Amino acid sequence: MRVFIAVPLYPGIDLESISAELETTTAGLRMVKDRNRHLTLAFLGEVSEAQVRRLHGVLEQSLKGCMSFQYSVMGIGAFPRRSSPKAIWCGVGEPGPWKVLHTRILEALRVVGISFDSSDFHPHITLARNPSGRCTDDLARLFREEGESFFGQGMCKQVQIVKSELGPSGPCYEVIGAVVLEDLA
Repeated sequence: MRVFIAVPLYPGIDLESISAELETTTAGLRMVKDRNRHLTLAFLGEVSEAQVRRLHGVLEQSLKGCMSFQYSVMGIGAFPRRSSPKAIWCGVGEPGPWKVLHTRILEALRVVGISFDSSDFHPHITLARNPSGRCTDDLARLFREEGESFFGQGMCKQVQIVKSELGPSGPCYEVIGAVVLEDLA
């Protein structure tokens, strides 16, 4: 099964206006549906059911003692770069707490024997995909104007293991495991 590790979005984050603006560009973007938005911590690809069961237990141990934390959603950018955008995303402010989570997740993946490329981790929320990779004038304008915009604050309270099934109308996600982080006092 196709699996990734993610954090669900907090209700106080408003991505509707930026999504609407992106959708009206001439770049031909494929928008990510609201229900499918999340913060990706690791995309694992094809993983066996046995590995997922083991990963859940190891992840619980690896994340023990990790505290929930607040984060800001701000700015838009693109992978691999704004001049040839394949994925358009919102950033999540200070990367420190995300890097701690990511490091612990990588430890769990190593224990379970799941390989993962850990280079260039950049916490983000994907808003749209751009099959052509073209940066049209109106998309470039949005990058300039919204590059530092604030979209709200969220709370990272849990890490989820998510199964992804690709279908004709896009991916369908199912949470198959979750680890709750410790509450802030």
